Amino acid sequence: MRHARKLGWPRQALIVMGLSLAFIAAGAAWWRRTLNDPSVVYLQSVGDAVWLRPDRPFNGSPQLGPVDVRTDYRASFVCDAAVIGAVLHYRALRTAEIRLNGEPLTTFAPAENQDRWQKAQTVVLPKLERGPHQLEIDVLNHNGPALLQAWSNELGISTGREWDARLPEGEWTSAKSVHDPWIPSTARQAPPLIEALRARAWGLAAVFGFWLAAISWIARGKLGRWTEAAPGANASRVRWGVIGLWFVLALNNELKLTFHGFDSTAHADYIKFILEHHRIPLAGDGWQMFQSPLYHMVAAAIYGPIKALLRESYGWHAVRLMTIACGILQVEVCYRAVRRVFPGRDDVQIMGVLVGGLMPMNVYMSHLLGNEPLAGLLSATAFLIGLGFLDGQFVKDPKWAIALGVTWGLAMLTKVTPLLLSIPLLAMCLRGMITRRVPAPRIVRAAALVLGGAFFVCGWYYVRNWVLMGRPFIGGWDPARGIEWWQDPGYRVAEHLFGFGESLRHPIWAGYAGLWDGLFSTMWLDGYLSATIWTSRPPWNGMLLICSAPLALIPLATILAGALRVTVTQQSQLRWSLAVCLLAVGIYVSAVSVLYLKLPVYSAAKGTYLLGLLPCFAILAAAGFDAVQPDSLPRRFLQAALLTWATCVYAAYFIL
Repeated sequence: MRHARKLGWPRQALIVMGLSLAFIAAGAAWWRRTLNDPSVVYLQSVGDAVWLRPDRPFNGSPQLGPVDVRTDYRASFVCDAAVIGAVLHYRALRTAEIRLNGEPLTTFAPAENQDRWQKAQTVVLPKLERGPHQLEIDVLNHNGPALLQAWSNELGISTGREWDARLPEGEWTSAKSVHDPWIPSTARQAPPLIEALRARAWGLAAVFGFWLAAISWIARGKLGRWTEAAPGANASRVRWGVIGLWFVLALNNELKLTFHGFDSTAHADYIKFILEHHRIPLAGDGWQMFQSPLYHMVAAAIYGPIKALLRESYGWHAVRLMTIACGILQVEVCYRAVRRVFPGRDDVQIMGVLVGGLMPMNVYMSHLLGNEPLAGLLSATAFLIGLGFLDGQFVKDPKWAIALGVTWGLAMLTKVTPLLLSIPLLAMCLRGMITRRVPAPRIVRAAALVLGGAFFVCGWYYVRNWVLMGRPFIGGWDPARGIEWWQDPGYRVAEHLFGFGESLRHPIWAGYAGLWDGLFSTMWLDGYLSATIWTSRPPWNGMLLICSAPLALIPLATILAGALRVTVTQQSQLRWSLAVCLLAVGIYVSAVSVLYLKLPVYSAAKGTYLLGLLPCFAILAAAGFDAVQPDSLPRRFLQAALLTWATCVYAAYFIL
């Protein structure tokens, strides 16, 4: 038996390596295909020739179309002798008109040819006499920035800092490289991180010292074993304590919080549309009316009667209280998820409840008007039911297959994002049934119940879209809506996809810097200030909000440590639980990455899209905490650090 165990690990390692290589190969193929998609504006330099943009302020607001955007570029050069047959190579986003010494060489391409911008175009220049010359290239784009890359080997010129750019009816100024930092004014209104830490360092140190002393006292010589040492500090009571703190937060904040939120006015219009027209709007009827309708239907049922009986403001307060209830229920879902994966391990469960229950994106989004919290709660509940299939408890009772399908369908009726859960849910169900040797006909029946339940709940809405709009799934960027828009910068470069660090220097509005800064600053704090600016932000405690960014590295490191345990743990059930959590997180992050790469919208990088994965983060955090040696000083310090982070988060969003 021991010998078999020793042979199992190399085989497991080979399987992991094989799957990893397959994943890398698939990713490389996808990346190659994506770069060839003309709708993906990913810019790369060629030799010394960089892509240029005009020098203008960063505009973070949606720029509505349809509108043509034009930028003129020019460069002066000197020929030491006559040049014959010089070739100009250029890429223009999306078409260009070229003049040499005032004489036109090309004209703007027709609309049907403007998707060829990725392929370098060539122009053979006429004979150039000895002396100075001027090259002008006017670039035209439709609903996007007009950018240019050009070079000529014979003339020794290429787009760079010596080029000038001009906006229509503007003055010539030095052109900027697309790789130059482009900082919106909103990102520098808030204090930098170092200033916030100086202002709150002593207070945070005192909080850490308090928790360290409290843990040492609770442990009573048995460090980390909270259940054995102090029966009153078990996970269930901590769960109720966190829920109680949520109730205090809700009661304190609700009447102090004015009407804020991402596209809050547009969500309110959706709710009013339902009440006024007695139907669900089509995607083109308004800014947010492409969203799935369940949240807005429930909100209309709450808002309408209260507005009629009392006043409008009370109706909006009631709707927001419903949203806060979604955030509170997420605490319960996280608790039940970590209890299912780590039964009887209260010390580990406590850390999972703290990380999942107080993750900032859940805290601040639950205070705002919008469908993310309800979609997140329903998605998290569906994942929790899936865990019941994974451990075999639900595989024999068909009512749980129906419950899973209905819950998943409700989530998709609130937002289309939960469709991404299909693979993790399928993996959990199949693994649980195959492990328990469920006959194939019962597996097919269970799958039919899950898919049938989901389709029964939400299928009618997506079929309606298909019939009336031509496709079932319609995003905010979809041309079928008839609403065209884009947002600076309108392109992607390597720094946007692979860089990180701005959110640890200037956490507020750090998402402009790239994908990972956007995800970090919106998962671990209200990095976009709920779509406001610093001077008119929600009344969060600003300095603590900023300080929560570096403290978030503690739970993030714990989550990453939990993710690594999937490769080393010998417990099959734990390994599968961690694997499906990683699978779900990987699918969601990949989807956000694709969205960010394809859309000319920098705010597409939002961690709040992962709100339905709170139980996954709770499980991974619990697994990472469990990896630290029990009864050790590092474990005690980690407990104190996580509690300090949780305290900072709670205080940051507690309105004074």
